[in-house]
Amino acid sequence: MTTEFATETVETNAQELQNQINGFSASQAMIEFETDGTIVSANDNFCNALGYPLEEIQNKHHSMFVDKAYAASPEYRQFWDDLRAGRFQAGEFCRITKNGDNLWILASYNPIMDENGKVYKVIKLASDINEQKLASLAAEAKSAEYTNQINGFSASQAMIEFETDGTIVSANDNFCNALGYRLEEIQNKHHSMFVDKSYAASSEYRQMWDDLRAGRFQAGEFCRITKNGDDLWILASYNPIMDENGKVYKVIKLASDITEKKLASLDMERERTEAELRDREQKAALEELLSNVASSADQIDQGSKQIAASSQSLSEGASEQAASLEEISSSLEEISSMTMQTSENAQQATGLSEESQKAAEKGESEMTLMSQAMDEIMSSSTQISKIIKVIDEIAFQTNLLALNAAVEAARAGEAGKGFAVVAEEVRNLAQRSAEAAKNTSAMIEESTKRADNGVSIAQRVGKALEEIGSSTRKVNTLLAEIASAAKEQSEGVTQVNQGVSQLDKVTQQSAGNAEELASAAQEASAQVATLRDLVSGGTDNNNPQPIKQSTPTPKRSTPTKVSKPKHTIPFNDDEEFESF
Repeated sequence: MTTEFATETVETNAQELQNQINGFSASQAMIEFETDGTIVSANDNFCNALGYPLEEIQNKHHSMFVDKAYAASPEYRQFWDDLRAGRFQAGEFCRITKNGDNLWILASYNPIMDENGKVYKVIKLASDINEQKLASLAAEAKSAEYTNQINGFSASQAMIEFETDGTIVSANDNFCNALGYRLEEIQNKHHSMFVDKSYAASSEYRQMWDDLRAGRFQAGEFCRITKNGDDLWILASYNPIMDENGKVYKVIKLASDITEKKLASLDMERERTEAELRDREQKAALEELLSNVASSADQIDQGSKQIAASSQSLSEGASEQAASLEEISSSLEEISSMTMQTSENAQQATGLSEESQKAAEKGESEMTLMSQAMDEIMSSSTQISKIIKVIDEIAFQTNLLALNAAVEAARAGEAGKGFAVVAEEVRNLAQRSAEAAKNTSAMIEESTKRADNGVSIAQRVGKALEEIGSSTRKVNTLLAEIASAAKEQSEGVTQVNQGVSQLDKVTQQSAGNAEELASAAQEASAQVATLRDLVSGGTDNNNPQPIKQSTPTPKRSTPTKVSKPKHTIPFNDDEEFESF
């Protein structure tokens, strides 16, 4: 009875163990090893999890499921030594599937002992925890990353931790140094100690903590008060930290000191405000200026049109003046030639006049000599008249004597006949002598009268020659002045001609300048139109474009100054000189 009961009990326990093993095999991966790690068998859960059919793993070593480096390591050998020694192994293990993927399992390696306590096999029970493990690893990696980030933040930034009501839990050195406190001076105190009292009592401050307790992130630039009462500008974020149920249980604040930048920004903001004010003032002034420019542009436009029209007229007039100047220049060249000829003629006339003066002086001298000769002739004529009178008296006496001789011859008769003939002849001779004397006397009187008349004429001629000499000297003086004036006039005409030539050049240049001025005026008018458009556009966008500058008008040359001759002699033509 006892034996039967014991046998029945053993059978019952064996059945119970088998049922348990079947239960494990149904829900878990199960594999059986020799104590050296050789695979004896494996259930479907294990084969499916690793991707092998049983025949591909049976009688092979467990190391086929682990990394080669780990399989060759002393840790892996120690793992099996512990199992052979009966030491249970359990935990999370990474195994390699047939596809080479990692498979995380939660497994227990169970050494199975015989009745003598000797391990004769190892049974492994495992559950696939790959998804959970990968998620856990990802969470651990993320947590490690968060930890590294927080450590990095704490090393580079001010960091402080609050309760959800604003009570300070802890703060790093960066925060304490920035605010000038020690940790024990701020721990378990409220955040409001760092803000202005009026702001701490405001609804905005209460709303900030309400938002943080509700999980709403707060970030921005904040002004906080240091232990010394100075303003500290920080760039901070208040980060609500939630538990697994999504409930905020603390707040961590990360902050950077931006006091210098903020003060500079405030200065820039103040300068920007002042600049905007100046811009508005300048804009108003610019609009007024643009309005004045527009008005001036209209006036410039009108002036440019007038300048263009005047320049065109000036150009035409300058062209006509240039043509006239060319004619004047040609006439001046002829006048210059005539003046030179006049000067030469005056010099020749001066020579002739000097010769005439010499001839007149010589004639005057000769007339003086002739007058003296005529006086001597008159004196001789007087003496001859006296002699003729004596001859006439002698002839008269002779005639009387001849008459007396004839009377006496008549008285003598025949004897005196011959004497009478002689007396007749003598009387005839006396008569002829008397007639000759009478004729000579008449001729001498006539000659005396003519000589007297000749003296008178000679005196008048001498006086006339003297006047001619005086006039000739005056003429010489005038001719010398004429020659000098003609020379100066020639030089003056030459200078005038040069001046006219220069004036012609200036006139031509003026004509060109006038054309350029007209062109510039037209361009100025176009630029004024552009300026007007820009001004009208500038009042809208205040972005006027630069106006193209026109080419400057070339500077006019100064004409040569012509000197005026000292003497100016009126001249009609050459006929006056020829008549002279």
